[in-house]
Parts: sequence; structure tokens; C-alpha cells
Amino acid sequence: TPDMKRQLSVLKCNNFDDLIALVSLNRPGPKEYIPVYAKRKEGKEKIEYPVSELEPILKNTFGIFIYQEQLMKTATDIAGFTMGEADNLRAAISKKNIDKMNVLKPKFIKGCIEKSHLTEEKANEIFDIIEKFADYGFNKSHAVAYAKLAYDIAYLKANYTIEYYAALLNQKSTLDLLGNECKRMKIGLINEDSQADKNAMIFDILKQEAEKKGHTVFNYGMYTEQDSHQINFTQIGIL
Repeated sequence: TPDMKRQLSVLKCNNFDDLIALVSLNRPGPKEYIPVYAKRKEGKEKIEYPVSELEPILKNTFGIFIYQEQLMKTATDIAGFTMGEADNLRAAISKKNIDKMNVLKPKFIKGCIEKSHLTEEKANEIFDIIEKFADYGFNKSHAVAYAKLAYDIAYLKANYTIEYYAALLNQKSTLDLLGNECKRMKIGLINEDSQADKNAMIFDILKQEAEKKGHTVFNYGMYTEQDSHQINFTQIGIL
């Protein structure tokens, strides 16, 4: 989306961790942290941790809570929760389950005091931080999957542009949306009756010929305005 492109520019993504963070942050609420993340990444803003005990957990995200897994690690490493208890805390806070929170908060405070030797005041401060964070915290395992998919798609679109759109345009329901995108990318669509007609949209590939070669059959032929060369059936079929 245009907004995601804009945020990629702000963040100056140059590694996969940045993509994961952006997938998680580019939503209402946490979006305000994108400029902070970017400045801290570039060394333009000092990295500050809410409390020093959180540094090992938040170091990779420049002192910012981003992932639900960070909340859970705070509960296990600082308050001594089991993984099951940490997940219950995550669910209770994110769903604002007051009854469960009233049970788990005293246990969290007590755990911070006994396991990490924190003061009650600091333990409450940490709990307040993760309680606020849970309103927007994202599941990192989901973010990794979304970021990997987005990266792969971007790679195909950038390096195998015609093949990429040929595969997508095989789904006729996407024709209107992707037809406009193809025009923007200066990719023409042709039909079998008039292969030079850039405005014609759909044509049928010679299915028997393609299937004899063991290729998947697609419904579109494509060419770029630069070379006006129709894409080879075999190139489409191996996707």
C-alpha cells in the first residue's frame, strides 16, 4: 500500500528484522513508534529502556515493546512465570479480562520481588508498561510469516515482473485491480485475435500445447512496452 511504502522509507529497512517490526507497528496505535524506532536504529535518538531490567528483552527493538512474545518473556524472566502463566497473562491483558488480571497481577508483582529482587514500585511500573503495550502488541510469529510472504512477493514482482503478473491475472476476479496496476507498470495485455492490441484483456493460451509440456495453463499473454515481446508459454507455466 502507499502507506506501507512511505513507512518503509521512514524506517530505511535494510534487514529482515526491520520488516517484521514494521508489519507489527504499521497499525493504528503502535504506528506512532515507527519514527522512534527509525531514529534509534540510526543512532539519532538515545535508546532508553522503561526499566533497566527490560534491556535484554527489548534490546533488539531499541527499547520499544513490539511483540506479544516480549510481554511473555518479561513475565517468565523477570516475574518467574511459567510459559503457560505468561500466555494467560498475555490473553488476560489483551482481552482486558479484569477478573484474570486481578488474579495474575499480584502474582506478577510478587514474582518480580522474589525472582528479580525489584521493589514493589518498580514491579508495578513494569506491569503498567506491559498492560499498556498489550493494547497494540502483535504476535511476532505471525509478523514473521507476513514479512516473509511480503518479501518473497516483492522479490518476484521486482525480478520476474511479467511472470508474476501473469500468474496473478490467471485469477479473473483480480482482473480489474491488477489490470490497472499492469498499466501503471507499463505492462500490456494482449488477446489471441489481436496480439498488438494493448487494450484487449483476456486471451486463451493454446492449452493442449502447454499441457503436453507438463506446464500449468494460464489465461493471459503479456508483454512490456519496452520490447513488445509476448511472454513465452513455458516461462509462465513453470511458476
